[in-house]
Amino acid sequence: MAMISISTYSKMRCVLIVLILLCIVSNSSAAVSRASRNQQHEKLQSGTHTSNHAIIVSSSRYWFNYRHANNALYVYELCRQQGIPDSNIVLMIADEYVVNPRNPAKNGMYINHGSQQSLFSPETQIDYRGDDVTVENLLKVLYGISEDGDNSPVLHTDEHSNIFMYWTGHGG
Repeated sequence: MAMISISTYSKMRCVLIVLILLCIVSNSSAAVSRASRNQQHEKLQSGTHTSNHAIIVSSSRYWFNYRHANNALYVYELCRQQGIPDSNIVLMIADEYVVNPRNPAKNGMYINHGSQQSLFSPETQIDYRGDDVTVENLLKVLYGISEDGDNSPVLHTDEHSNIFMYWTGHGG
């Protein structure tokens, strides 16, 4: 059986063709992305935009994943600073890091050791915590499904609402 050999020149041509195709795909996707951004900007400027909402999820459990809850709390604070009211933010954190026995700063969560401002405060509204952070509850939030007698927060949006979703962790 004869071995098929590809010359260095042929290999270089193949690599060049692949690179050219990647550039074409990249440029066309950048154009679509620019068009999408322009449409979103026009929507925001047209007056049809009604409200902003955020869903923030930290899906990791156990003390060594403390950073994921910190990320979620930081994004929560950024959303509040940008004017999204707590009634339009659904915060889901899968573990009780604030009261974890390993937490040296009881009732606080800090970006780094020695930081002066806790990301968690009494005003922090965690809507779903611990075992309530499930895929089922996330879908209820997204679809706005609220069962009778259930006071769990869901999104109350319309076709002109913006929804920001931030997910940190190792899955659900």
